[in-house]
Amino acid sequence: MKQTVTLLSRVLAATGLTFVTHFVMFVVCWIFRDPLFRLMDRAIYEAVGAESASAAGAAGPLLSVAFFAALLLSSPFVIALWSFILFGWPARRDQIRLILFFMALAGCGVAIGYFIAFPLAVGLTGWAEARGLLSGEPLLDLLLRTVVGLAIVFQVLAATLALRIWGPSEGAGHQRIGL
Repeated sequence: MKQTVTLLSRVLAATGLTFVTHFVMFVVCWIFRDPLFRLMDRAIYEAVGAESASAAGAAGPLLSVAFFAALLLSSPFVIALWSFILFGWPARRDQIRLILFFMALAGCGVAIGYFIAFPLAVGLTGWAEARGLLSGEPLLDLLLRTVVGLAIVFQVLAATLALRIWGPSEGAGHQRIGL
């Protein structure tokens, strides 16, 4: 019973820290919303030749960019936090290594999504030919989902690999499981 209460308190603490991390990153990304939007707009212009929805007076695209950028920036910390809370990583050195590993793989996912997957998706869907008929918001949505999706997929694979390498700790009420 005591182990269940301890695990429940850890999960509740991790949930609270997850929301705080996302909120702080969202505030930071909202401050830098215009440069982030221009970066996304440039990728759309290079892939299609049309600009996305105007940032002037439209809060929707700016909120989308800030939200997805915050999700992307906070995900390495959140995944490492949940790994630590649920499996009890044994050493602080391993925690720092894990966060750096997640950040590197998130960067790889962003680069692949931004430079390879998004232009390929635009080419395969035929949106490049319909540039005069299509507004930029669906393209912005596709770009954001592609970039953030690939970054998170790479990090989930990294979490699986990290569990395989380090394994969960036997301390703090956790039993070691075989993978």
